[in-house]
Amino acid sequence: MASTFKIYSSSAGSGKTYHLTKEYLKLALHTSDPDYYRSVLAITFTNDAAAEMKERILGALRNFNDVNLSGKDKQKSEALLESITQDLQQEHPDEKLDKEEIRKRSGLLFRQVLYNYSEFSVSTIDSFVNKIVQAFTRELNIPQNFEVDLDSNTLLNTAVSLLLDKVTDSKEDLLSQTLEHYALEKAREGKSWTMLPDDLMDFARNLLNEQVYESITDLQHLSLEDFKEVREQLKLVQQQVEETVQEAAQQAMQLMEQAGVSPADLYQGNRGIWSYFNSWLKSVDLNYSNSNAHKTIAEDKWYGGKASASAKAQIDSIKQQLTELYFHIESIKEQYA
Repeated sequence: MASTFKIYSSSAGSGKTYHLTKEYLKLALHTSDPDYYRSVLAITFTNDAAAEMKERILGALRNFNDVNLSGKDKQKSEALLESITQDLQQEHPDEKLDKEEIRKRSGLLFRQVLYNYSEFSVSTIDSFVNKIVQAFTRELNIPQNFEVDLDSNTLLNTAVSLLLDKVTDSKEDLLSQTLEHYALEKAREGKSWTMLPDDLMDFARNLLNEQVYESITDLQHLSLEDFKEVREQLKLVQQQVEETVQEAAQQAMQLMEQAGVSPADLYQGNRGIWSYFNSWLKSVDLNYSNSNAHKTIAEDKWYGGKASASAKAQIDSIKQQLTELYFHIESIKEQYA
């Protein structure tokens, strides 16, 4: 007996939504009854995914009969219609289906869905379960007008407490080491290390954010040892980035010093291009920007108001190199910020 299940397993952005949309349309269009869609249930994890599925399904049905569609949109629509038609011909050979018949059914289905949108069952798991519970409130002995309330703070507080309860004084306990290192880093940054439970709470709120659900799911197979290795790799990359940025800034400062160019000779003085490079030597913050330095490069404004002719000549001799170093640092910012 042939399997009635089809499993699509792939990474994010690889076309799962396209295939699920196509499967829904095949189910809804395999019969001439435009009301059959009421018997089809599609369940997703998040509200965003459910909204996208609905949009894709309705968009496809509309485009199949849109005479004004042209270009790539028309090609994609016809390709999808052709694919659905071929699959239905193979699955239902006795019905002698062709593309125009599927197009006709699509128009009727589109109209029915719009007129009876509440019967268009593409929803999240929790929404589906909620409907079932509402239908059986009497049997479940709960009020008919019950409300579902997720107390996320209590949930997260409990989770954080359970995590901290696992901490031991053993030097071989990786969890304890990880939390200890985190607290020490906070202390070195001049921040309060006693706020560890609150920090864990703030981070844990990401677990309840459906926007990052798929990303978090992909991380579940990693162990604490894996995260430790990833952290060490990130620290190494961070160190390399900081060294590269500061090396470029040091070259720029040396160029200006060797040319005898002072901040007063440059546009906006201590607030301009000189300050831009000097700031990187003090600390590397990839969110740092300097509008005066940007104007110097973008509008070729290099000279201070009181710069002498000789100072201007020295600036001209190094400004090309300074520009290259500026763009080198900015490209690193774009890549890693």
